[in-house]
Amino acid sequence: MEDKETELPWFIKKTPFLIIAICFAPLAYILVLLNWNRVDKETKRDRFFVASILFLIFSIGFMPRNFLSISLAIGVVLFLCSTTYVVLSRK
Repeated sequence: MEDKETELPWFIKKTPFLIIAICFAPLAYILVLLNWNRVDKETKRDRFFVASILFLIFSIGFMPRNFLSISLAIGVVLFLCSTTYVVLSRK
């Protein structure tokens, strides 16, 4: 992994990317999407996950309060329905 890490641009490496993602979540998301073809699959998955989670936390502040509670309730119901479907389809 260290060899792959040295080939990456400085802003996609582990520590600088985490700092950028914490301070400027939308910028980290854009950096991941712009460098999508330059990085390997594992690095792409890790950086995309971190950028997505922090961007979601960043965007919650712009949602109206009612919208957030409704979307969380819908998300929980959809998750429970999909989990139930997967468990029942295995039997």
